[in-house]
Amino acid sequence: PLDRSRAQILGLDTQHGAYVHEVIPHQPAYQAGILAGDVIVRFDGKTVSTPGDLQGVVAGTPIGKKVHVELLRTRSRRTVEVALGQMPLLKEETKP
Repeated sequence: PLDRSRAQILGLDTQHGAYVHEVIPHQPAYQAGILAGDVIVRFDGKTVSTPGDLQGVVAGTPIGKKVHVELLRTRSRRTVEVALGQMPLLKEETKP
């Protein structure tokens, strides 16, 4: 979540949005140019006020669809296009 102190550090005048903590290399967000520290405020035309909002709209979007993502970065607004991919599976530990 984007709390008041993080918003102030980022120079933002809002606490609405989903803070991007990490971007996985070679995945769709990375390929679209989304960076750790960005704050996503709109996804496919839908307002994102909380991380839960983002999770909900992403989960309801078909894999392969290209969407516009509006984000805040260093006091400016940007829009990037992201082609949704499938979430990478975590490898299970093998048991002896």
